[in-house]
Formats: sequence, structure tokens, C-alpha cells
Amino acid sequence: KVLFITNQNSFTRNGFNKLLGSDKHQVYNDFSLNPKLTEVQHAIEKLREYCFDFIVGVGGGSAMDFAKTFYYFHKLNLTNTDQYLDHILNKKFTIPSGKLTLIPTTSGSGSEATHFSVIYNNDIKYSFARDELIPEYVIIDPIFTKDLPPKVTAYTGLDAIAHCIESFWAKGATKESKEYALQGLKLLVPNIVKACKSPTPEIRTKMARGAHFAGKAINISKTTAPHALSYRLTSHHNIPHGQAVGNLLYYFLDNTNELAEIKNIFKTDNLRNAFNKILIEIEMKIDIPILVNNDLSFFNCVNIERLSNHPFSFDKKSLKNLFYEKSKKIEHLNQI
Repeated sequence: KVLFITNQNSFTRNGFNKLLGSDKHQVYNDFSLNPKLTEVQHAIEKLREYCFDFIVGVGGGSAMDFAKTFYYFHKLNLTNTDQYLDHILNKKFTIPSGKLTLIPTTSGSGSEATHFSVIYNNDIKYSFARDELIPEYVIIDPIFTKDLPPKVTAYTGLDAIAHCIESFWAKGATKESKEYALQGLKLLVPNIVKACKSPTPEIRTKMARGAHFAGKAINISKTTAPHALSYRLTSHHNIPHGQAVGNLLYYFLDNTNELAEIKNIFKTDNLRNAFNKILIEIEMKIDIPILVNNDLSFFNCVNIERLSNHPFSFDKKSLKNLFYEKSKKIEHLNQI
């Protein structure tokens, strides 16, 4: 008996549902793009009577995160939201029963390779972290990404590239995580534009492998400032996560330590300009200073844990200057 947790589009767009030869399965897809803890509770109540041998998460980052969170909690017999939050916040140790498999249908989040799961409660984002959230099995098959629209290919690919770069310069980086990050970038950077404009099975394969390496990298190092600032853009400005992170990354690329290995992959000495060119080519460029319109809440809603992992320290004032002073310089150059 298998429970498939999936976005409806992911399950049917590429014919995954037609691959199932057995009737001993159930499909569940009643959750949001940014999964909520109450939706996990609802799913557990609705499916409580079923006994599954496997739980399989199929889809992008949201589906896999929902599957991971459901997997952790579904046998614990908790009765209220406070008990769920107690596990999320206090790192109680529990070994879930059953087996978890994850199958990504985008090349971006890397959730299948991490011990993190993003979940929301009352508009507050929680990064639920447990070793038990790493799946027992992962299937990386680019055939499940072959029909991704160019826009989805673009912003999920940006998320994977951001994972690699942030992981490489993170305070939490190790030799192993840096190796994963560079392996990912070598696959992602030369192929993201092609994947958006003229994808082939070979290019889809490279993007899928690159995104998985990116996930393995952040599983060790975690992310940094671009991710710390991204959640407000997604929750209040409806910018897809990968597009938000990619555009934020642009502002930090000349505010880092020497990145010779990454510059070699981009084939440039000016990393910011090279990355900006990619943003424009895949039609993902946005003007963040204009978008947030000097909104102080954008800077006040920073994920402090992720910001503390950045190689340079920032306070709210220096963050604001980073965006608005740089924006003035860009505007000046555009007028010349």
C-alpha cells in the first residue's frame, strides 16, 4: 500500500499517474503551494484509518516538504497544534515508522536531499530540521521535468544555483559541501538558459543532477542572506521563491570573499554582471528596490538564523544601503 503525496499538476502533467500499475495506492494533494501545519494536521486526521507501507512525495519542493512533514508526524497521535510546534521547535527525537521515498518533478529545491522541511503556521515560516526527514529512497529522473514550462524551469533553476553559491560561501560550509556546490554549478550554470529556451533530454538530465548536488550542499552548510530575505518577497509580493532568491543573490555577489572557482564556472571576473545576464536571458529579472518601495518590513522580516550564516555581518541599515545605494549606481550607469 502506497500513499502518494503530490501536487495535482505534477502528478498528471508528465503522466506519472499512468505509470501506476497497482490499485493499492492512494493519492493526496489537499495542501497549499506554501504548505501549512494545519494542512498537515488535516491530512493526518483524514488518512488516520489507512496503514501505508510507503509514503511517496512526488512534485516540487512544496510537495516534498509536505510529504516529509506528514511522514514525521503521521504516527505520533498528537492532538493539537501546540504539540506539533513543540516537536518542530524543541527538536524532540522521534523515529517515524514506515518508509519515505521522494521523486522531484522540478530541478530546483533539492528537498529530496535535505533534512529540512519548510512549513508555515499563522504566516510564520518554520524550517523543520530532523535527520529523520532524509528519505530512505530518492528517484531522480529527468523525464518528470520534460514538460516543465520555461518559467518554472527558470525559477527552480535559479533556486538551485543560489543554493550552490550560498552553500559555497556560507559560514557552515565544509570541504564536502563546497565540492557538492561546485559539482552542481558545473551542471547548472552552462545549461539553465538552454533548459528554458531549447531543452533536450541531456540538458534536463544535467539540470536534475545539478539541483540534487545543490540540495546535498545546503543539507550540510544551510543557506545565507539571499534566502534569509526571500520569504517576504514570496509571501507578500507573490514572487516565486526561486525568482526571489535569484534576484536577491545578485545584490550580494560583489559583497563576498574571493570566489575564483565560481568565477571560473561562469567564465568571468565580474560575477554580478554574468549572473545579471542570466536573469535577463531567462526573463526573471525584477527591480527589488522598486518592488518593496522602501518598505522597512522587508528588512525587518529577515530570517535571522539564515542571515547569521552569511560570511559578512549586516544590520538592518547596512542591508537597506546594500539595495538602495547599489540601485542608484545601476540607475546612473543605465543613463550613461
